[in-house]
This record gives sequence, C-alpha cells and structure tokens, in this order.
Amino acid sequence: MAKQGNPIDVPDFNGDWGKYREWHEAQIKAHTKPVKSTDADLTGALLQWQRADGYALYVVTKHSPLTISHLPIGDAYSVEPALIRGLREADVREQVRRHEAMEALFAKKK
Repeated sequence: MAKQGNPIDVPDFNGDWGKYREWHEAQIKAHTKPVKSTDADLTGALLQWQRADGYALYVVTKHSPLTISHLPIGDAYSVEPALIRGLREADVREQVRRHEAMEALFAKKK
C-alpha cells in the first residue's frame, strides 16, 4: 500500500495520453485491490474525489479503525483534512458501490 510522501514520478510520454492513461491505471492497480461494497473488509479499496482537472486518490489501508492513505500519483491532488477526519465506513461503502454501478453500466456497452 502507498504511504504519504512525494508524488510518484510521471515518465515523459511525449503527449501520448493513451500511454499516460495506461501508466496511471497500472499505478492505481499496483497500490489498491478490487473490493466490493459488500466485503467485510474494505482494505485496499480505492477512494477518489474530483479535484481541478483530475482526482484526489486515496486507498483504505486499515478497515478498523478506518484508516486511509493518500496516493500521490501524477498531480497528487488531495482533499481537505476535514473530509478525511469525517469519513465513515458507510461513506467508503457508498463510494465503492457507486464505482461498481459505473463499471456495470459501461460493461453493458461493450
């Protein structure tokens, strides 16, 4: 799991956004694990909040007590400390459930 620190260096893709996206998705997969909203343990779940032109990325590093860690990938956006302090397990489950719903929606179109 990722630890708080400097952003993960982004290789130079010479403007090839397809390669950048593949790299970005690989970084996320390397630091998280697939979790379902119904799983008893949410450790490894990816959390993300829209910020500027990207996302603030976090991962659940401990289920109880709920502990999350910043994923400093790319722009390394973060959220307000008050959001992190007030985060509940129910909030994490809802975000994971919404991600599942989006995955299912786009899977139908393939």
